[in-house]
Amino acid sequence: MAQRWRVRAVVITLLVLDIHVPSEKTSLRELLREQGTNYLMFVVAFVMIGIKWLDHHRLFALIRRVDTIVNVLNLLLLLGICVVPFTTALIAKCMMTPDAAFASVVYTVRP
Repeated sequence: MAQRWRVRAVVITLLVLDIHVPSEKTSLRELLREQGTNYLMFVVAFVMIGIKWLDHHRLFALIRRVDTIVNVLNLLLLLGICVVPFTTALIAKCMMTPDAAFASVVYTVRP
């Protein structure tokens, strides 16, 4: 079970890679505002992964026996969690563009 926790911890850590310290010499306030969607989506994804993490922990506390079906379903859950950094970066980048609706679908429908 510890490996499942590690996967989520790594995914949560990867989320922060899309948040960059501004390096340009313009207004810091404006540069931070430009990355506002990245900050917002980081928090949303962090909370979502945290909720899934807690739910997963509670669920496995109730399971007495793990079989192949449970392991396959757990792998599918981990697949969905591992895709979160990509889909989060995608929706943050496309949030204020004409592709925002499609990016929202990709973010919502991931495995």
